[in-house]
Amino acid sequence: MPFSKNTTSLIGKRLLFETHYGNGWMLYTPGQPLQPIEFPPPFEGSVVDVIVDEGEVRALICKMDVTFVGHHFSWGAFIARSDLFIDLNKEPVVSNLLLSKEKPTISGEHPYGHPGFVKPNSELNIRGFGILSLSKNIPKGEM
Repeated sequence: MPFSKNTTSLIGKRLLFETHYGNGWMLYTPGQPLQPIEFPPPFEGSVVDVIVDEGEVRALICKMDVTFVGHHFSWGAFIARSDLFIDLNKEPVVSNLLLSKEKPTISGEHPYGHPGFVKPNSELNIRGFGILSLSKNIPKGEM
C-alpha cells in the first residue's frame, strides 16, 4: 500500500533504513549476471521527492551518500510493503529499496507492486529490503 497523504511533509527530513536480508540484496551491473551481495549496515538519506501514482504516494525518493560493494550511490527509492496506508511520522514500515546513481522515477511500464514500478535511471543499481523510519539522530535538512 502507499504512504499516507501527509507524506509530502517529509520532504527535507532524514530517514533511517535498517537493512534486513529479506529476499536478498542484489547488485545489477550492465552486461553481468545479478550479483548477490551482503546486506549493508543501516544508513540514512534525505527525502527530496515523492512518486505519486493514481493520486497516492507510492514511493519516497531520497538523496543518499552511500558506498556499497565499491560503488557510490547518490539516490534511493523506498517503496512501502504494507496492507495499510503508512504514516512515517507515527510508525516505521517494511520497505523495498532501490539504490541508484541517478534519481529514480516511475517506470510507466509496470504497475504499482511490480519490482520494476520504479526505475533506477542508471544501469548500475542495488535492490534490497529493510525497515524505514524517521531518523532521530540528525536534524532536519542536514546531510
